[in-house]
Amino acid sequence: MPRISDRPVNSEVTVRHNNVDQALRVLKKKLQREGVYRELKKRVHFITNGEKNRENKARAISRDFKLQVAKMAIADGIPKQEAKKILKAKHSKNKRSPR
Repeated sequence: MPRISDRPVNSEVTVRHNNVDQALRVLKKKLQREGVYRELKKRVHFITNGEKNRENKARAISRDFKLQVAKMAIADGIPKQEAKKILKAKHSKNKRSPR
């Protein structure tokens, strides 16, 4: 089994009805969820402090947005998908156009 950092990667995919393309798609999704691609990118390319900060900020914004969606869905008693649409509409109106 290949090892990335300290944890082993246990990604196993079964090929059904000789459909290799679908099995590859499933494998890629699993590897992406486990963070294998991110880890490989970190090992292959040098990442500057500015890039690390931008990546961390983007992750924080994503986490905050998900938390807002969950809170809005609970408070208003609507499904998360609807809350997500409403919040995306609000955020897109608040963004300034680049100059």
